[in-house]
Amino acid sequence: MGTTEIVSGTLKGMSFLVECRLMAKRSEVKTDSGPAYTRCAVLDAPLSLPDGYYEASFCGHTAFLHKTDGGWTIGVPWRELRQPGEPVHPKRLDSDPNAITELPEFP
Repeated sequence: MGTTEIVSGTLKGMSFLVECRLMAKRSEVKTDSGPAYTRCAVLDAPLSLPDGYYEASFCGHTAFLHKTDGGWTIGVPWRELRQPGEPVHPKRLDSDPNAITELPEFP
């Protein structure tokens, strides 16, 4: 099951870097680097942040979120998105000449 915690973090994106509070779901499974988190949600962040894609960093984890029409999607840490056998950190986009360098806009 796991527990839900309120944690401090940062949001980075759309040319902004701001502090925020997140609600994070902590897994019962622990990793070598500490507790694992399965998802997060933004509790408070500056209302003036524009819609777009953001990277949330908290407790040594990174999750990716999208703000649209003033609301936030649920963030999922990279650890949960990767396939078994893939590295924990994604490879840099600039190391792959065929990589998509811009995220798509959702309707």
